[in-house]
Amino acid sequence: MQVYRPSRFALSRLLVLTIGCLLFAGATFGQKKEILALQRDIVVFQENRRVADQKLNERMAALEALLKQSLETSTKLTQQVAVIERTMNKQADAIEPPLNRTAAKVDALTNQYASLREAVEESNSMVSRLQQGVADIKDHLTTLPPPSYGAPAGDEGGLGEEFLTAAIQDFQRGNYDFAEPQFRDFLNLSPDSSRAVDAQWYIAQIAYLRPDYEKAIEEFDLILEKYPTGARAPQAQFKKGMALLELGRNDDAASEFEGLIQNYPNDLIAENARDKLAQVRGSKPSPTRP
Repeated sequence: MQVYRPSRFALSRLLVLTIGCLLFAGATFGQKKEILALQRDIVVFQENRRVADQKLNERMAALEALLKQSLETSTKLTQQVAVIERTMNKQADAIEPPLNRTAAKVDALTNQYASLREAVEESNSMVSRLQQGVADIKDHLTTLPPPSYGAPAGDEGGLGEEFLTAAIQDFQRGNYDFAEPQFRDFLNLSPDSSRAVDAQWYIAQIAYLRPDYEKAIEEFDLILEKYPTGARAPQAQFKKGMALLELGRNDDAASEFEGLIQNYPNDLIAENARDKLAQVRGSKPSPTRP
């Protein structure tokens, strides 16, 4: 059986009423009136206090609920931060090795670039020395008297022949910048040599291979003008026609091929000229003669 226990507020109110009754029983009329007023004030004060206590309890309960919610939110945030930290650590562990390898490659490439730069600088220095050496040789040759230039007209030996041999070797290696000035030096040293036409042929070939077709046409024309009966003349006229084709000057090229066939009908390269002429004219090439 549950025993009823009055609240503290009810006990205090009962005590006030009891004291009031005792005082009221022995008091005069005026005093009784004051006692009643005092009792009413006490009751109002107690009621106000009860209401205030109730509101305070409600606010405390609300604050406790808010604090609990804040603690739960803080706990969740802490857990999320921990998850993010673990994820970032995993990503860092996954990224760090490739970054280290990339950094190592960059360092290796930097070292290779430095070595390559040193090699290029050394090559440039060597080229400068070679160019200076060639310039010194040219200066020395220009100061020599004409008899010391080497071979007279028609002679295949001497200093001029050495220039031609070295120039042909550079041409065969593809060193056109070195070969061309040597061919021209040979022509200056031995203009009447039987090999002069060969030097002029290589000069024209260099212009064709660069390719500078306009210049090549000029150089091949020199062969046709200076050495029209030489062995290089048919080849020069054919290559001139090819240069004209490269420039899109088909009619001029056809004229050169026709001239070659008329001027050198028995030369082997005349057959090539007939084929090219047929291609330019849009007809079938003529059959090869026996």
